[in-house]
Amino acid sequence: MKFFLRDTLLTLVPAGVLLGVAIAVLPAYAVKGADNEYCDKKAYMDTHQEEVSVLVTGHSQPECGIDPSVLDSCYNLSMLARISHYDAALLERYVPQMPRLKAVVFTLMCEYEPGTVFQKAGWRHRLSAAYKYQWGIEPPAELTALDNWGQRIYGTVEQVFRLHPIKRDVDYDSLGFIAGNNSVGDGRNVYEAPGCEPMVRESLRRMARVCGEHGVRLIVVTMPCNSTYRADHGDCDDRLQRLMDDIAAEYPAVEYRCYLNDERFGDSLFSDQTHMNQRGAIAFALQLKEDFGL
Repeated sequence: MKFFLRDTLLTLVPAGVLLGVAIAVLPAYAVKGADNEYCDKKAYMDTHQEEVSVLVTGHSQPECGIDPSVLDSCYNLSMLARISHYDAALLERYVPQMPRLKAVVFTLMCEYEPGTVFQKAGWRHRLSAAYKYQWGIEPPAELTALDNWGQRIYGTVEQVFRLHPIKRDVDYDSLGFIAGNNSVGDGRNVYEAPGCEPMVRESLRRMARVCGEHGVRLIVVTMPCNSTYRADHGDCDDRLQRLMDDIAAEYPAVEYRCYLNDERFGDSLFSDQTHMNQRGAIAFALQLKEDFGL
């Protein structure tokens, strides 16, 4: 028995060390030469900082719902399923380096955060790995707490094999916008994100702080949604307005407007419950241009 235990330890300990080294080293190696949307948008931000005067940030709603070509020197930095923690980190990184930047447009949704990240492990692991190894941004505790150590190891190893060969999921135009979506639909695409209000509140504070320090307008909007979604979210206007009133009390320069129930945006402008098609994206960008002088 003694020799069995010794041999077992001599096998397991080196294997554990090798696994630890692999988890620490391989993800960073795996992202080298990756060709995906994270690389694209990071490359743009690293090389065009002096050209952008309006920056759109957030999740999938604005990435396909705000056409940056309508606005003045605008880039759409939004990305699928991004949670506000990463938006705050990106603004803290880039706003101080953008001398022409006049305004940041951030979209606040009724669920506070994209719920698919909290309900689906695959989405969560990809998001955490992509921002950690391609942007150098650590995931928030709210994400890591959802997985035990075994799930985190599995998620990391899985992403090692996906980050390098994976190609972009969607095609962006040169300004970061998902163009060409002309479908009309009523697909139910909403995932709840319970308990996320404190995280988005803190992220908004971080965004407001860095924008205020550099004389940049922080414009927070809740985007239009179709009639099916609106019927299920009757409390959204008041709830988000209270949140933004609290933020504005601390950072008075923050601007907020809720377009959720704006009847100018009919169902023909949506490809599902919460995402606008290209006609909707142009119409909404024009409305932002008029309302905020962008």
